Order: sequence, then C-alpha cells, then structure tokens
Amino acid sequence: MSGRSLAIALVLIVVARPLAVFASTMFTGSRCASGRCCRGRAARRGAIVLATFPLVRGLPQAELIFDVVFFVVVTSVLVQGTATP
Repeated sequence: MSGRSLAIALVLIVVARPLAVFASTMFTGSRCASGRCCRGRAARRGAIVLATFPLVRGLPQAELIFDVVFFVVVTSVLVQGTATP
C-alpha cells in the first residue's frame, strides 16, 4: 500500500496540484507566476477531515481511503512543507 500511496502523493505534488492552481488562477488577474507556484506547492491538510466522512458513514474500504489520504497528506507536508519558506 505504501508504494501506491507514495506514487499518488508524488503525482499530486508534482502534477495535479500545480496544474489545478494554475488553471484556477488563470483568469483572476494574478499574473505573478511565483505567487502561483507558491500556491501550487502549499500543502493542504484539510483533506484528512474529508477522509473521515467515509469512515463515519461506514462505507466499504473507508479505512483504506483514510490511510491513503493520511499518507499523501503527511508526504505532502514533509516534501512541500520543508521547501516552502
């Protein structure tokens, strides 16, 4: 599981989150590329709260979802948090 979780974390850190931030700020008038890059690197720890919803509802494989989300968030905080001033 940790191998898949690490792969998911790396894709989210390197590809998905920066693309989402650039796409969502494209038409906001924010032309500062460094600010957009910084937003793309900032970790989001609120995902852990969202991952508890399947646990509360008793959905199948809710523990796996929570474990993967927790691993991704911890990895993101360690990788991105140390790189963000």
